[in-house]
Amino acid sequence: MDNPLFFLSANAQDKDSYHYVWQHLSNTKAFKGEVFSTHKNGETIIQNLSVKSLKSSDLDSQYKVAIFTDITEKKRIEAQLLQQANFDELTNLPNRRLFKEYLALELNKNNRDKTSLVVLFLDLDHFKDVNDTRGHDIGDLLLAAIAKRIQHCVRNSDTVARIGGDEFAIILPNLVHKNKAEIIAENILLALNKPFILANNHASHQIVISMSIGIAIAPEDSNNLADLIKFADQAMYKAKNNGRNQFCYFTKSMQETALYKQALLKDLQHAIKHQEFELYYQPIINLKTKAVDHAEALIRWHHPTLGFITPDKFIPLAEESGLILAIGNWVFEQAATTAKYWTENFNDNFKISINKSPVQFHSKSQTTQWLDYLKQINLSGKQLIIELTEGILLENNNSNMNKLDKYRQCGIALSIDDFGTGYSSLSYLQKFHVDLLKIDKCFINSLYTKKSDLILSEAIIAMAHKLGIIVIAEGVETQKQYARLEQLNCDYVQGYFIAKPLKQKDFEQLFFK
Repeated sequence: MDNPLFFLSANAQDKDSYHYVWQHLSNTKAFKGEVFSTHKNGETIIQNLSVKSLKSSDLDSQYKVAIFTDITEKKRIEAQLLQQANFDELTNLPNRRLFKEYLALELNKNNRDKTSLVVLFLDLDHFKDVNDTRGHDIGDLLLAAIAKRIQHCVRNSDTVARIGGDEFAIILPNLVHKNKAEIIAENILLALNKPFILANNHASHQIVISMSIGIAIAPEDSNNLADLIKFADQAMYKAKNNGRNQFCYFTKSMQETALYKQALLKDLQHAIKHQEFELYYQPIINLKTKAVDHAEALIRWHHPTLGFITPDKFIPLAEESGLILAIGNWVFEQAATTAKYWTENFNDNFKISINKSPVQFHSKSQTTQWLDYLKQINLSGKQLIIELTEGILLENNNSNMNKLDKYRQCGIALSIDDFGTGYSSLSYLQKFHVDLLKIDKCFINSLYTKKSDLILSEAIIAMAHKLGIIVIAEGVETQKQYARLEQLNCDYVQGYFIAKPLKQKDFEQLFFK
């Protein structure tokens, strides 16, 4: 007897499904499940089918009752949600969640097979510049194109994932020869170094970009999923610190450094709460009057167990973590309070320089907080100088101009630190109305050993004076350097030849007799 359900089918493929249902009914008298059906228009749908066997009252006849529910749309939505939960919408690559699932599976297999498994973490170099200059639409097109190039560099058995922003990750399972990972990393770097030609709104954009890659290996580095990801990430940041556009293997020293930084960060948070910092002041002498009417405020950290920690060890960490904002506010308040005390009691023209990092400068609230504090203690901005790096001037935008204008309006002078080591743009010095610039100590150290540094120092001083800018030479350590800078008509000098940074009381005893 033909299957009585066949009348519901539109083609041979449907009949296979209903044949399975009919066989199931012959054994269990009921069926509940999903079947594929085809409309007469050719559209395939998914149905939820429920069939029960019923007997008539005379017990001689048997009936089958079938109930259909079209769940095609429900299934489509479920598939869409599954896709969104596991795959990156832009590149269609596995996302971070699915990447971790794949890595867990591969680690389990790797433990049985006794082969190597390699994880690569990849991060684009200066991708933010692309978004800022070309727009996010071009940035998205670039990410999609990069994803395709990366996929062409790996094996079919490898997994490429986009784990967020401009970060990608790769799983290389079953590696008999670990140098295969190095070959793949090199191929990716070479592939990305070729220009990308992207079109948007009938405009063509040529973009050249590089990538930094970190490599971690299981089981050598770790068999733990979280550790393996963390180690590959640490190696990637090491590649960036080494100059970018390269790959770097994870080493145990990286983990030791990371643990040290983690502990130091915790201690840094403690130091802010418990006021373990102290402000020192390095005198700056006027070469014409020989008077000390200027000082630079320099922070010091007295760690309760590690002892004295220099700023170059903790300031970069403070900038990375955002703690620099709290530290910067403390420095400003301490320096401003000292400036008020010194001008009221010793020298009403005394000025204190305060360093402001790019992270601090870009803070929307800190400028307002600093100026509000000056009003609170009734101190004129003329007693303070803000020291910035050259890079901030190169960010030529209205936001930066507005912040500098606010400082200038309340009398705070602007100084450029480490001049000569960066772009040293003369046009920006004039445009931003710079009041002072500091010649970097690398030039001062070689005034007598490198003729080129002597010529550059002389040129910087002459150029600055033509623009009405005061020049300070930092890092002066010898009488010969001091005398030569006098000959070059430099305005101010600071360095160990004058005095090392001093505590407030020591400074007062030495220079305010």
